[in-house]
Amino acid sequence: MRSRPFYEGRGYDPATGIFTASVAGLYMFTVQYCPFPASMVYLEITHEGKPLQRSYHYEKVYGVCVSMQTFAKVAMGEKVWVRSIYSGDLYHQEGYMWNSFAGFLVHL
Repeated sequence: MRSRPFYEGRGYDPATGIFTASVAGLYMFTVQYCPFPASMVYLEITHEGKPLQRSYHYEKVYGVCVSMQTFAKVAMGEKVWVRSIYSGDLYHQEGYMWNSFAGFLVHL
């Protein structure tokens, strides 16, 4: 049985992939992505349209997962999301490899 994702603060909108801060504070954001072999992927974590962290990956033979993380001071109502600068194919196979975007409040 598949459980539903847990969104404690309800700031993440799974329909858009955008996190909106319900309280101001220091947040940590993390991304995991799993490109297909021979697929180039270039992503960034974006805060109000400005890049916080970028990650590029190309693996010729193997399917691997890559992660990146960053910290940011985010004001109430500001938005954070993952933007693709260039993206080949990503895995999206339930039970095998997951792509994810997560964030949590570290300090008010």
